[in-house]
Amino acid sequence: MVNKKGKVTGVTRQKEEEERKENVTTDEEMDLCGKCEHVVKDGQRGLECGLCFTWFHAGCEKVNKEEYDSIKVIGKKAQWFCRDCTGKFSNLQVANTKLKEENILLKVENQKLKDRIGNEEEY
Repeated sequence: MVNKKGKVTGVTRQKEEEERKENVTTDEEMDLCGKCEHVVKDGQRGLECGLCFTWFHAGCEKVNKEEYDSIKVIGKKAQWFCRDCTGKFSNLQVANTKLKEENILLKVENQKLKDRIGNEEEY
């Protein structure tokens, strides 16, 4: 997935030297870390959340070098989520599971009512 600036989302940030020379970045275009609010500079270990599309320094999100390198290797095949979004996403998963369970129970109850109506019509 690509964001409005043409940057790949949900993956690591490592710009090439050529791209840095070609593009002059204004203050408005600089990506600020969602934790420390300092600029995530080219060449720094930075990650963009695949959910909120905010950039973070790997260190600010407690992503060590090994984890960062693994995320780099995976690239576009998976998305990285910041700690805040991970918590929100986990809560959504729990709520979704509960809704699925309730839906199954309602389907069973609905079928029982249909069966009961069908049996009463036979008499």
